[in-house]
Amino acid sequence: HLNKTKIISKKYYSLTDHVNEQEFNRLDSLGWSGVTDELDELLDKSVQSMLVSDASMGTYVSGGLDSSLITSYACQYRKCKLFTANILGEITEFPYAKKLAKVVNQPIEDYPFSKEMALRDWAKVTWHYESPIVVHFNAIPFSNVSGLARTSGVKAVLTGEGADELFL
Repeated sequence: HLNKTKIISKKYYSLTDHVNEQEFNRLDSLGWSGVTDELDELLDKSVQSMLVSDASMGTYVSGGLDSSLITSYACQYRKCKLFTANILGEITEFPYAKKLAKVVNQPIEDYPFSKEMALRDWAKVTWHYESPIVVHFNAIPFSNVSGLARTSGVKAVLTGEGADELFL
């Protein structure tokens, strides 16, 4: 901020303030194999804990890393129907979502989504989202996938929404 005669610099945030040196050293001593084994165990336990439901289960998949990881863990323990937005056009992830369904041997349903549907559904999704859809535009096809799951009788779903960056 600005004082009348000089600029005063003040640190508000530093990522390194959140590094636990003892935990960093423990993980560093495990090596690559040990860290990946621990991550595998943590992911497995986390997904298992989310599968506690007497309702039929499903997963939202895009073909990306996060939803593929979660789905592959979930399908080890119970049947899960896969749901995806099939974004129509030249650049689509639908083939990857279909490949995932084949690998985990589970059915997949897609909601074909064209760019015209974005304008059609914008107001409705904004109302349900309770926020202007300006940053998370994927909420629009995502809402249609949710409707697809509901009409398919699936009430409990897992999603990896937003974790691709973690597994980059």
